[in-house]
Amino acid sequence: RDPRLQKAAEIPRWLKMTGGEQFLTLGGTTAGTQFHSHGAAFLTLLDGHKQWYLYPPGQLPDQAAQTLFRQLAEFEKDILPNLASNPPLAC
Repeated sequence: RDPRLQKAAEIPRWLKMTGGEQFLTLGGTTAGTQFHSHGAAFLTLLDGHKQWYLYPPGQLPDQAAQTLFRQLAEFEKDILPNLASNPPLAC
């Protein structure tokens, strides 16, 4: 374990949650994860930028999960425009 990485990814004391797991993900340009949902989480971006598409808790798009399960570029090009009646918050 590199102590510099541990320090950079340290969760502030006031944001720590009990019972959670820590894990590291890496990705290159246009890397991303498919549409998914989960409980409380604290995510840190060490370098670069990230595009988020969020729905309020308990609210999901009308499309089936299989339809939404796409790479990010494909999601933004083919799926996102079709969510106009129930669009996610983009940030």
